[in-house]
Amino acid sequence: MEVSKKIQGDAFERIVDASAELFAENAFHSVGVREIANKANVNISMISYYFGGKAGILIEILNRFFDLQLGTLKASIIETDTKEQSIKRMFHNIVSMIRNHTNICLIGFSDLPNNVPEVYDLKINKTNQMMEIGNQISTKFGIDFCRQEQNHIIGPAMMSMLISHFTHKNFISQIYKVEFNDEYYDSYCNTLADLFLFGITGFLKKNE
Repeated sequence: MEVSKKIQGDAFERIVDASAELFAENAFHSVGVREIANKANVNISMISYYFGGKAGILIEILNRFFDLQLGTLKASIIETDTKEQSIKRMFHNIVSMIRNHTNICLIGFSDLPNNVPEVYDLKINKTNQMMEIGNQISTKFGIDFCRQEQNHIIGPAMMSMLISHFTHKNFISQIYKVEFNDEYYDSYCNTLADLFLFGITGFLKKNE
């Protein structure tokens, strides 16, 4: 019985992992259920059994993404941090999250299919939760992420800064011949944080 449960659990995770890789590379609508089953090395009926279909897999992936992001934001909140320390801590934590869960994060940060009601509602509800937590950092700057006139520009801009490297990683590697090690990502986070804090002019002056 225990062996059977383990095999089923392994199949569940293989489906999630295979789907995350395929969705991240090819987009949700471009991937078929049979393609997922082949990559996960499972019978196609197991996808219906576990998830009810492709949308169910996406919801599982998104729940994992939002749990990761909520946990990361919560871990970034240190009351005694200065403004600069708060932003740098958050940037470092989010980049570490993306490095460790790249495919899930690429899907989570993407423009998800709005014609799947369950997916759309999940994204809206979880994003509202993240904005409430993010406000514990942003209020140090006089920014309220729950106010639409500020949030719809600043929040997405910040996330785009953080994710851009991972969406263009292959191109960056070929053009700049850099090694993506811990030292690189430490510099990456600090540079982005300084750009966010000081703008390009302030960043250049700070590094003169």
